[in-house]
Amino acid sequence: MDESFYNELRIDFKNNDIKSIKEHVSLLLYQSAQGYLRDKLRVHPLGFLFCRLHQFSNNETIRIHIWYDKENIQKPLMDIHNHFYSITSFIVVGSVSNTLYKASLAEPYTHSTYIGSYQNNERRILSKNDEYYKLEELETHIINEGELYTIGKSEVHRGDSIANFSISLVFTEDPGNPSPLVFGPIDGLSKYEYSSNLVDELQLRELENQIKYLVE
Repeated sequence: MDESFYNELRIDFKNNDIKSIKEHVSLLLYQSAQGYLRDKLRVHPLGFLFCRLHQFSNNETIRIHIWYDKENIQKPLMDIHNHFYSITSFIVVGSVSNTLYKASLAEPYTHSTYIGSYQNNERRILSKNDEYYKLEELETHIINEGELYTIGKSEVHRGDSIANFSISLVFTEDPGNPSPLVFGPIDGLSKYEYSSNLVDELQLRELENQIKYLVE
């Protein structure tokens, strides 16, 4: 997949052009079934598989998220967070949920906060800071195959797949949130470390076979 492919895809996302996004997704899935994601796809601590497919000169990115095996989830699970950027996501297959939260500094606090970082792309480190928040759940949206949804970088949210197999294609833009946060337990440890390894060969072959069914 070359620069022009991703430039076209970025324009599609900015224009919310679902028809054209689908056309690009078809080619991406075909290439993925042929091994395009090998040596790229990693296991996120939240359980999904992910990789950055392309990064533009202004730090906008195209990414892929694949929910495939719940056993990949690492403990303790800290899945409420905000982002360094704004997101537009297209559901390629399956269904996902997106739950929004109101975050305030009012007591009683319900969550502590952590700052995330990576070591050599292979370890995810969450370091506790001195900010505490009260979180209140606002609403949950279900997004199905063929639909777009957005997440602003100021929004605190939690996402998950509600299907056994889901894929989303993600466009990130407007990077610059100075302090993206992960929300954890009040009495959480000062630091947590998670692995973020490349997907192993066996799981990768199984995934490629699964994707082949989508493009046949």
